[in-house]
Amino acid sequence: MPELRLVGRQLAAIRALAENPLTRRALWATVSQDFRVPELEALPPRDRSRVEEVPTPIQGAAPRRWGGEDLGAPAIAPGSGAELVAAFRAGQTTPREVLDRLLAREDAGDFGASTYSPFVAIDREGARVAADAATGRYRDGAPHGPLDGVPVPVKDEFHMRGLPTRGGTAWRTGVVDEDAFIVERLREAGAVVVGKVHATENGMNPLGFNPHFDYPRNVYSNGHGAGGSSTGSAVAVGLGMAPVAVGTDGGGSI
Repeated sequence: MPELRLVGRQLAAIRALAENPLTRRALWATVSQDFRVPELEALPPRDRSRVEEVPTPIQGAAPRRWGGEDLGAPAIAPGSGAELVAAFRAGQTTPREVLDRLLAREDAGDFGASTYSPFVAIDREGARVAADAATGRYRDGAPHGPLDGVPVPVKDEFHMRGLPTRGGTAWRTGVVDEDAFIVERLREAGAVVVGKVHATENGMNPLGFNPHFDYPRNVYSNGHGAGGSSTGSAVAVGLGMAPVAVGTDGGGSI
């Protein structure tokens, strides 16, 4: 079956039909039949709850900052990839030492309130090779740039060679043999792409839960979710396992 594409004039025509009051009613009649809306409307009151057609605005909570009195202690002091690179340049630590500490924490299961690891797959050998190469560049005074040697986890929606791209599902288990464009560029910049971190199933849950995995909780409270769908990216940074992580945003994930 050929792929259906709506572009250019076709897309403009569909939009015009959807916005025209006359054709909009006809479209809605067809769609409502397809989705069996009349059957839903015919349900007795005991089987349905009232849904407001006009949403009631809800006042959002005031933004909270690091060290807020109503929050627990942060996993680490606020930091950044820039501070880590400065430490590499000053010889205070090396990319390999930082990676080894990250892997040791993973192996120890030290995830605090999050309970579970943010990682779903780790390329240990590949990360060690990248960290050793970055350590050598700093030793020679020739780092690639501001990401050289910095550990960077990526959301499990991007291809990373040698690992599966599950997208938060239980059935996508095939190992891929190529990198996504962003992963390729991170490697070129010298970043240590450690592995894949949790994503909600097909990115469709904004709360940060997934029925298929032991899912990491909020870094401040294991009674709360960590948000989604870039859950693992947020938790990895919140736990101090990496200063930066790759996520994606289709409507509030980041």
